[in-house]
Amino acid sequence: MCLATLAAAGAGRTLARALRTRLLRPWSSSLALLLVLALGMMVCASLLTVFDSIVLRPIPLPQSDRIVQVRQFHFGSGADLSLEYFTYREFERLRGAASLDGLVALDDGGHASTAVLSGPGEAERLSVAKVDPEFFRLLGVQAIRGSAFGDRSRTGANRILLSHGFWEGHFAGAAVVGRRLRLDGSSVRVDGVLPALLGDAASQALVRRRVDGWLPLVPSPDRFDDRSFRILGRLRKGIPRSAAEDELTARLALVSFALIVIGLLVAGGDILRSLGLL
Repeated sequence: MCLATLAAAGAGRTLARALRTRLLRPWSSSLALLLVLALGMMVCASLLTVFDSIVLRPIPLPQSDRIVQVRQFHFGSGADLSLEYFTYREFERLRGAASLDGLVALDDGGHASTAVLSGPGEAERLSVAKVDPEFFRLLGVQAIRGSAFGDRSRTGANRILLSHGFWEGHFAGAAVVGRRLRLDGSSVRVDGVLPALLGDAASQALVRRRVDGWLPLVPSPDRFDDRSFRILGRLRKGIPRSAAEDELTARLALVSFALIVIGLLVAGGDILRSLGLL
């Protein structure tokens, strides 16, 4: 049985006890349980998490065949719907999956895909990508100068990693680690320079555009519910792809079901209060 359905059973029994106490009608408990179970089964039947392989074979990244993109697939509503964008809250619910070595988010919803670099010379527009601070660790990529972002809890927003091509073209290979750049009017610190293997071909495969600078993704709370984040993960060695898909599907189903139950309890409370039963 789907985990969301099991959770539904528990919630249904709780609701049934409340109704039996208030209304003293034996049939109310069975009705409430069946209703919530049905909702849980509907969530399971209409939600599926699937993985798309990221085509990185031409790029010598460690175990690139295990790098996948997470998608949601909804069906049963008259038209099947495949979604590759998640909210940041959904991403946080998926993190920690036992079947994955890691899970990272990319801000790919059109927010700040470019930034203006200003300085002594003429201002210039850079192509940038905002990625989870653990993005490069998941890919197994290390900086050739300085260091890549590390633990997300210790990575601030005002930092940048330069692509190898941008570093060579604009700084002629000079020392830049620790240097301050002015990006969109704010001062950012150059943490490092990425290797050439993470050049145009890799950035096109990962974030679908050429990237001059990589910025740490540190979303503000007011963007947690924006459906504008793509999710990449790395399958744990020896874990079947189907097992990882089932685990993430169950996690998302529980989140969806929890929202349904909360809505039902709130609405039910309003109805009972209006009848003078609460």
